Amino acid sequence: MEQWIDLVKAKGPDNRKERAQWLKSQFKLGTNYADWIAHRVEGISEREQYNPEALVEAMFAGKDVLKPAYERLLELAFMDAAKP
Repeated sequence: MEQWIDLVKAKGPDNRKERAQWLKSQFKLGTNYADWIAHRVEGISEREQYNPEALVEAMFAGKDVLKPAYERLLELAFMDAAKP
């Protein structure tokens, strides 16, 4: 990873989106790998940005009527997963 970061800092574009595109086109990296490297160049780790509660809130923004169904599906999934 450090070698990728050094390469991108030395020769890659300045903005994250362009970096990812550059990595994909120049090195035939997949989207996920290119995005991970592009983020890491800025010192951002995906784990640091991951906030599942915020993602769920964003997913249901303006669609509050759907959230109870989602919560019930979660309950059912976890109940089913807890069965031996």
